[in-house]
Amino acid sequence: MKFKIFTLIIVLASIIPLKTQAVVPMAVPFGGPIVMTYECSCSGGWLVVTYDYMTKMPVPMTFQFGQSMLRANYNIFTPSVQTLGSYIPGGVCLMASADCGGFSTQGTISPIGFPGIGTSSI
Repeated sequence: MKFKIFTLIIVLASIIPLKTQAVVPMAVPFGGPIVMTYECSCSGGWLVVTYDYMTKMPVPMTFQFGQSMLRANYNIFTPSVQTLGSYIPGGVCLMASADCGGFSTQGTISPIGFPGIGTSSI
């Protein structure tokens, strides 16, 4: 009897797959003109603030060299340039001061494998 129950459990376990969920960060889309940029001298990278047309709000993001994906025209340091891209929520920009103080940003511009950020040539 025990052998039959054990066999039934093994058969059911092999038929019914176990569900696993990977934790994948969700990229948040944005698009609009660059309002300002500022160097994050203590943490590396740049603070890029865009005016997002979808939310009608400024979106402060960090751009990390070697991590964030930069696409077409490579012009993210000029105010009023139109951008389109995505960011991963969570980021920080540490700026030069007595204690390398800084602030949290809305996100970090998407890494390689995600859309990243691109600019218009117009």
